Amino acid sequence: MKELLINTLDSVYEKVQAQMPLTKTDVECTDISEVNPVCLTDFLLKNSIREKCWFSTCGEYTAIGDYTNPAICWNKEVPTTEKDKADFVKRRFNAAAFKMVYDCLTVNGYKRVGYNTALLSQFKNKTVYDMYIEKDFEMLIKYYSLPFQKIDN
Repeated sequence: MKELLINTLDSVYEKVQAQMPLTKTDVECTDISEVNPVCLTDFLLKNSIREKCWFSTCGEYTAIGDYTNPAICWNKEVPTTEKDKADFVKRRFNAAAFKMVYDCLTVNGYKRVGYNTALLSQFKNKTVYDMYIEKDFEMLIKYYSLPFQKIDN
């Protein structure tokens, strides 16, 4: 089981790394409280604000749960940060790992079985990604031995 898990999780990690986005969408806003409504189009052109923008509010947060000044907002593509990349890899890895491990183990003589989920407490909230990054393959074997058993021939 160990070799199957290592090979499968290595493949998962490579696939997830290849899917990592290099940019993300961020919202940029600018205060238009000083802009005359008649001059709004000129303001948008002068400030290179995209066609797909919307009205919103900005400024100080009020007691009634809103901001004080009108604003124009638009989406802007920005590079992903290292934190964004780490979050993406961790989230996507955990989702993809189960399917790929399931496929690998069932093809190689294992079957899915029910188990007591209280036994997961021994992993102390570690995800499959955490165990893989720490190269804790003994813990991964324990983890996957709960829902999968070798079929006796």
